[in-house]
Amino acid sequence: MTHSTHSRHAAVAIAVTALTVLFAITITHADDGLFDNDGASTVAGDVLESRGDLAEGLGRGAVLRSLSAKRFQEAIAKQLENRKESVELYYDLKELREEQLEKDRLSASDRMKIANSQKPDRLNENQIKRETGEIFWPEPLDSPVLEPYRRPIEKTLAKRYQPETEYREFDFIKVHRMVKRMEEAVDSIKDELDIREVVALKDYLVQIDYEARFDSKNNRVDF
Repeated sequence: MTHSTHSRHAAVAIAVTALTVLFAITITHADDGLFDNDGASTVAGDVLESRGDLAEGLGRGAVLRSLSAKRFQEAIAKQLENRKESVELYYDLKELREEQLEKDRLSASDRMKIANSQKPDRLNENQIKRETGEIFWPEPLDSPVLEPYRRPIEKTLAKRYQPETEYREFDFIKVHRMVKRMEEAVDSIKDELDIREVVALKDYLVQIDYEARFDSKNNRVDF
């Protein structure tokens, strides 16, 4: 190999080394607008970083809300699953029959006095549309998982104002049974609710149960 050939190889090696160093420097100091020449963050960089933190915080909040709603639905679904309506009806009727036997031991006037002394308020016009049976359901009683119980209640109460339809004690029993199922649903999530909210929800369900004891002429059907 001649001296000139050695010189060419050396020159090529130096050139490659210089390009490599230059490329590395270019990457290191590429101006993306986020950092100054001394490496400190710029205003634009701080804004982007803040937006990223905000987005992360909002995302975390959405996830927590989603998990909370999921836990609520799972709690109610677990409480309501695998129910056998025919068996429930049997035990509900049995309970009501036992209550009726106790009532039969009292005179009609005594029963009326006891009922009036213990009665809750009926639903007002802001809580129910009596002609249609539509009820205002506060949260969380308006949850989709409770629709199979809300719908029969409203449908049965609407029967009171349907022409040529008699609203009887059995209709009240049906509403009573659905209300009991909703009370159980509230009990299943009571640890996640404020105690005052639990009391208010149960009081509201008692009002619905009491409303169902009256026909369209305000006569009680549960005696």
